Amino acid sequence: LISPRRNMFFLFLLLAVVDAQNEAWVLKAHPPPGSAINPNAHLELMEVPVPEVNPGQVLLRATHVTYDASIPRFIIYEDMPAFARQESIAAELNGAVYPDLLASLHRQIGQPLLSNIVAEVAVSQHADYPVGTVLSGFAAVQRFQSYTPDKPEYVRPMSRLDLSVATINQHVGPLAVSTGVTAYLSIKNIAGEKLGSGKPTTVYVSAAAGAVGLYAGQIFKLLGATKVIGSTGSDEKAKRLLELGYDHVINYKTTDLNKALYQVAPEGIDIYFDNVGGRQLEIAIAHMKEFGVLVLCGSISSYNGEEYGVKNMFEVVVRQLRMEGFVVMQWLDQIPDARKVLSGWLKEGKLKTEDTTLTGFDKHGDTFAGLYNGINFGKLILEVEKLPNDEL
Repeated sequence: LISPRRNMFFLFLLLAVVDAQNEAWVLKAHPPPGSAINPNAHLELMEVPVPEVNPGQVLLRATHVTYDASIPRFIIYEDMPAFARQESIAAELNGAVYPDLLASLHRQIGQPLLSNIVAEVAVSQHADYPVGTVLSGFAAVQRFQSYTPDKPEYVRPMSRLDLSVATINQHVGPLAVSTGVTAYLSIKNIAGEKLGSGKPTTVYVSAAAGAVGLYAGQIFKLLGATKVIGSTGSDEKAKRLLELGYDHVINYKTTDLNKALYQVAPEGIDIYFDNVGGRQLEIAIAHMKEFGVLVLCGSISSYNGEEYGVKNMFEVVVRQLRMEGFVVMQWLDQIPDARKVLSGWLKEGKLKTEDTTLTGFDKHGDTFAGLYNGINFGKLILEVEKLPNDEL
């Protein structure tokens, strides 16, 4: 039930929306290939009208923006990767087919940026989405926007968040498709057989302090890995990862990663969970045991357009390794079960969650760019504005 005080809050919000100032972060210019995102040069905060709400629609008020490192590669850069330009791309999600999925997300100059957001229904003309409903999904980075639940504009329908079972930060962290669910399903489906062999298993996770790596290491341990090694870019992050259950953590910025892996895993690596690609992938291949498995989750080293040619790919042949990339939505039917498992671990205290939360809609540009400068430990979240403790 919604408390009388909360009802008053929504009444106030409804009245305020009529004259509300609406803002959106838009693409000012495409970053040149190979360059980093410059918030001042490439992104812009603009005032935009509050949209009308027609029958069958709701007006969303953004409360949080969350960040995934792969998004800019096919949304902001002008030279979209080939896989995102293919006319045959389609995704069947919740029974609906969205052709040319990634290409449809590509932003032109002046269009609002896109990200995963959390939003609250401020005004409703849809019977199934009353005022106060909390939703999460892919949408514009905008304070207020209209949303048509029966015909979503981006990727897939937004999900309702049940705040009685998990906090917002847990919903967008360990229970989110792009983070905890990605880690769990890729490990289970690609590396599960190796983990379940009954033999001692050594695992290495790159970008271990990132939104996915933070959970991947813990999940490997919960699923029976003998030794889990991580790499990250600071001693402070390394210390915190050890506290979360990693057996060894290497600061690749101050340590020779190749030599360090020989020291902590002289026996070799059975499973490599790759979030970085490039040179770190090359080093990992050199340390793999025969018949090892490489789970290719991401390639943050190349998201700004800089490509590194891995030079020892023949080792994949000689060592009879299995490398497998994935898009988590191929396991769409497994997502509910994955969330049940992750929720159970959270309740039992077996899976620990941490994130980096900043505040202020005007900070989106710097926060977005900071994702690639390692400002986050775990999921990076921007709270649009500081809310009272009893709101959301």
